Amino acid sequence: MSWEQTKVEYFSQSGTSANDQTINFEQKPIEIYYYIDPLCPKSWSLEPYLKKLAIQYGRYFTIRPIIAKRLFTMNKSFITEIDHLNEQKLCNNSVLQTENEYETLSPWTIALAIKAAELQGKSAGRTFLRKVQQALFLKDVHFSDVSLLYRCAKVANIDVAEFKKDLNSAMARKALLCDLRLANEMNVQQAPTIVFFNSLLDEQGIKVSGLYSYDIYTHVLIKTLKDNPIPDDVPELEVYIAKNEVVTTEEISIIYDWSLKKAENELKKLKLQQIVEKQQTKNNAVWKVTISS
Repeated sequence: MSWEQTKVEYFSQSGTSANDQTINFEQKPIEIYYYIDPLCPKSWSLEPYLKKLAIQYGRYFTIRPIIAKRLFTMNKSFITEIDHLNEQKLCNNSVLQTENEYETLSPWTIALAIKAAELQGKSAGRTFLRKVQQALFLKDVHFSDVSLLYRCAKVANIDVAEFKKDLNSAMARKALLCDLRLANEMNVQQAPTIVFFNSLLDEQGIKVSGLYSYDIYTHVLIKTLKDNPIPDDVPELEVYIAKNEVVTTEEISIIYDWSLKKAENELKKLKLQQIVEKQQTKNNAVWKVTISS
């Protein structure tokens, strides 16, 4: 597959607000900017690829999730609205309400919640984001009340009291505003989009817009790294499920490079051994480790 077919674009990191940030690369050369719409199924579909990339090459990179919902970036009034929220509260969801026929939290509220969780650390923010997406796309949870965000914070093992305060803080709003401006400056037109930067080299980054096969992401990572590292092995299936708590057949197929049929059969084997159990939600079937009685 050629670069043109993968819609990979090149641009310089200089001149963006990314240079205004203090980034801790944790001595890992690659920084991946992960532009997402947390409510978009395509952004959720990218998660298994990132997990596999982290398993095999995680020693070389860190991931920085950035909110890039095109609704936000195209809505010129949004930045002004965010700037005027300093004295407003989100507890009753009266400010960021969608004009939707269903009672639901505003996408802005959910985006702010992700930024609020990140104030407790990168790992906390990523875990909270994953819990929100799992609730949306695996458990069919309808976010009709802010208390559901508090529940996600609890299962993500972050400080819920601190999270509630941060959700209404200027810091969370500024962090979201920074994300939206950065998405504009980097001309991110869709979610998901991944941008690979090498912090050790003064060179252009590589942007991949959309969802592609796993080999495309490894190819771009290696190209950015300018090395040919040996990938780490993926863990045993039982170990992987235990670490990730809940998985789908599609995810296992991607992680282990199996067909969907083989992934289903391997999961059924673990089910017969009473190691995992299958749960059916309204729209999805998920697998999780069996809880001992």
